[in-house]
Amino acid sequence: MVLALVLAKYEGEFICDMVQYYHIIDYMGLSPMLVATLLVGLPDDSRVKMAISGQKLTLEQNLLARIADTVNFIAWAQTEDAQKNRNRPKSILELLLGNDKKEKLESLTADTFHEKWKELTGGKND
Repeated sequence: MVLALVLAKYEGEFICDMVQYYHIIDYMGLSPMLVATLLVGLPDDSRVKMAISGQKLTLEQNLLARIADTVNFIAWAQTEDAQKNRNRPKSILELLLGNDKKEKLESLTADTFHEKWKELTGGKND
């Protein structure tokens, strides 16, 4: 049953994986039980398993993008632009994942923090 669902939705990915990992071009000549066993035996970063789980990146790609983002942020944090909160580097991971959410994070100096705090609290120092 699961095999039928996978083949109905992800047959292209499945065929590519069968050729890449098992060198099988015509899986239709095999028994359904063998095909299902081969499907389960595919690695987690195979096309069909990533499609089933909805992942866009492998774990390795995800970690490498996170490392690059962290290094970029650390380098940027040492600049004058960081002190003025401008030209923040874009996240490579977010670009790869296609997340178009525009969340604006604001960093403040001590003086601007106190000004913003007074503005938000109505001048109270609590």
